Amino acid sequence: MAARLLDVPMVVCDCTSLTQAGYVGEDVESVVVRLWQSAGQDIKRTEQGIIVLDELDKLASKRNKHGGKDIGGEGVQQSLLKIVEGTTVTVTDRAKNKTYQIDTRNILFLASGAFIGLDQIIKRRTGSKSLGFGAPMSDEHYLKAQIMEEEKKDSADLTESRKDRLKKIRETEEKNKTKDRLLVQVEHVTCWTTV
Repeated sequence: MAARLLDVPMVVCDCTSLTQAGYVGEDVESVVVRLWQSAGQDIKRTEQGIIVLDELDKLASKRNKHGGKDIGGEGVQQSLLKIVEGTTVTVTDRAKNKTYQIDTRNILFLASGAFIGLDQIIKRRTGSKSLGFGAPMSDEHYLKAQIMEEEKKDSADLTESRKDRLKKIRETEEKNKTKDRLLVQVEHVTCWTTV
């Protein structure tokens, strides 16, 4: 609906039918060809279109149980990644016997699917220890920081610039805690809207 209002070409592609080049089924490049056809074979409109990759999660969950070639899994993922990151895809107009180059850098790709188990992955990632700004600190670190801070307060040589820096550090820590709480809420809401 929004694509029609914006006058932008859009296609929805079922990723379960995609295969590696050379195998029976649709090549990954066919999603760009379908967008080109939806755009009335207009290259400029195609390069600013929208491709919805439906059932994308199924590519990752395919397991080869019979020892044969993986024609719809990892190879398709790698080919899709090249297109999503931005590459040039060649399309052929058989009626005019011409080939055209389509740049995918400005095409909007939307991924959809059930993504079963995503909520567990998010829980595992947010529950684990991490490094960097705003990373959770153990109580031991907080106690050491408080002791050091009080020792500095008691010392007579504590300068105004150090006091200002300590104040800014405390403010930044509070902001990071607030951001972390908001991020957890957003991730929680996102998990339930995708299920």
